[in-house]
Amino acid sequence: MPGMLQRILILGDGGSGKSTFAVKLGAALGLPVTHLDVLRCDTTFQGVSADVYQRRHDCLLAQDKWIIEGHPRGYAWLTGDPLDSPTSIARMQACDTVVFLDYSPLLMLWRSFVRSRKTAHDDAIPSQANYEFNRFHLRRAWDFRRHLRPHILLELGRLQAQGKKVIVVRD
Repeated sequence: MPGMLQRILILGDGGSGKSTFAVKLGAALGLPVTHLDVLRCDTTFQGVSADVYQRRHDCLLAQDKWIIEGHPRGYAWLTGDPLDSPTSIARMQACDTVVFLDYSPLLMLWRSFVRSRKTAHDDAIPSQANYEFNRFHLRRAWDFRRHLRPHILLELGRLQAQGKKVIVVRD
């Protein structure tokens, strides 16, 4: 049925609530949810090789229905364009809807801190994940807001012009 949400991409920085939102939306719409962290890691939450990740990613995108949530890629200081990875581009082209959770860095830092203090993971967070709050979170929040966010907003404009549904959620 045209217009139905079948392939949803949820983007945002750490602590924006991507995992929680994805799980709740997946339950409401009856869509399977995949966390990019799970694709990128083995059962002990250690990184997998690039070819294993690529195969997992391609298999996921080939499915008719999905919700994929995760950080869109690296940061602008790692590459010229942080959204230029083949997998990031493929996800954006394959989805019919993009939800960008665009919250303030302070809120995301607070949520990251709270998540790191939980002793038991809820259903939204992969059980193998070890989220430790440290100085990296401060740098990530700054870099995301300053470098990656403008690229995301530009790309969302392009996707919307292609007819994709784009939803930006702000505080």
